[in-house]
Amino acid sequence: MRETTRAPGSERGTRGRHLTLALAGLLVLAGTPAAAAAPADPYGEAMAEASRLEAAGEFTAAADLLEPRLADYPQDYPILIQTAWLRFQAAEYGRAEALYRRAIELSGGAYEARLGLAWTRLRIGEREEAEERFTALLAESPEDPRAREGLRAATYRVPVITWPSAAATVQLYPYSGGITAAPGVAAGVPLLIRERVLLGLDYNFASFTSYPLSARGGNGNGNGGGGGGGSMDMTMTMDMNMDGSGAGAGTGSGAGAGAGAGAGAGAGAGAGPGAGPGHGPGPIAAGTPVLGDTTARRHAIYAHAGATWDRIGFTGHYGYIHDGGALVGNAHVAGLMLRYSPLGDLTLAASGSFYPDQAIPRIALAWAAPATRWLTITPAAALQVADRSPLAAGYLAATFHGRPGSLWIGGKYGRERRPVYLHVPTTFSVDGEIRWGLWGGGTINLPGRLHILLSYELHRIADLQGGDPGSAHLIALGLGWRSHGPTRQD
Repeated sequence: MRETTRAPGSERGTRGRHLTLALAGLLVLAGTPAAAAAPADPYGEAMAEASRLEAAGEFTAAADLLEPRLADYPQDYPILIQTAWLRFQAAEYGRAEALYRRAIELSGGAYEARLGLAWTRLRIGEREEAEERFTALLAESPEDPRAREGLRAATYRVPVITWPSAAATVQLYPYSGGITAAPGVAAGVPLLIRERVLLGLDYNFASFTSYPLSARGGNGNGNGGGGGGGSMDMTMTMDMNMDGSGAGAGTGSGAGAGAGAGAGAGAGAGAGPGAGPGHGPGPIAAGTPVLGDTTARRHAIYAHAGATWDRIGFTGHYGYIHDGGALVGNAHVAGLMLRYSPLGDLTLAASGSFYPDQAIPRIALAWAAPATRWLTITPAAALQVADRSPLAAGYLAATFHGRPGSLWIGGKYGRERRPVYLHVPTTFSVDGEIRWGLWGGGTINLPGRLHILLSYELHRIADLQGGDPGSAHLIALGLGWRSHGPTRQD
């Protein structure tokens, strides 16, 4: 926006103030002592000081100077439109919008106020609405360069926007007598074509190995019936949204190990189906993949496609998880995610995950509500059916985002079994029930549109057979890049 949206030269329309100034001028011309006692003009002084601050580039300070005086001059259009313009220059678009709307109401629809509101709505990201406003303005003034420039900006679409990322990941599953570790990698390449069509591909890999730290075996002679080890695959896509902010780490997937059916005090964990004479590393926490001397490798790939507009959007998702039968078995995931954005983003996600032993439908509703310009609060709830049982969980997260980067924290509580998170995307499967979880992380923006990410997650898992609860620790360190600035799908 190259020119101001003020109305320079407009009359202040305050008859009493003009009369006072005229009398003061007569006294000065007459040379009487009363001239020295002429009252100061706080309106003029404030406007002059605001102009000085504006010339110095101190737009917020200038607006802060004028805005308190709006109550003293509630019918004064010039000070109102000037304050709105200063808020716009300071990139305080929410406050600028409110002031421009007041100016439109006060002036009965003045052109300059409507032009300022059109530019403000454009900067907020409401392109369709801004396009309509600029079109109406050009119908009144076809040669206005400010409205023509605004219409070009509202209708322009960047051909391709992308924000690829890659991360090193580590998953840790402590159990009594040892630990299972799963180092891995994750990468994602989302695309936004002409700021309308959404495409994306995500891949992750993890290699699971158990490391016994002590030998605690049972002494029973029972026939071991231990199942194969499980896994958790953490797909990490750094969806860096929203003013450089990050969407955070995803959670993982896989299946926990079954315990041997020996009569000893410590139920053994078999190295594979039907293995184990009833002695092993001792009690195994729920969801812990214990693989003995073997290593299991797991690959997961996710794809999505959809479209986005200012107010609505949708994406379809598909995922394929391959472990060659060494862990939970190969699986398919499919889902649909819908967005509606009257204030913040309301999202509805429906998914189904299809395992060799069962299919699990799930539906989730979330609201990313902008509490302030820098803070987004996201409450969410989910309902699923697993093992023919309805399960529910609630979530709450907060994201702080700004020019240096972003921070996020969150937690969940309830009952989940093998949930699918389409927005990450990821699938989190364990042979247990997730009862609660905590997560946190952050990003730091670097030169060249780069950013680094660090995140940590903790998930507490209950054993469905009444055994000891287990924990999963997920850590990621990644690097991402963005070809352009934040866009609507963020």
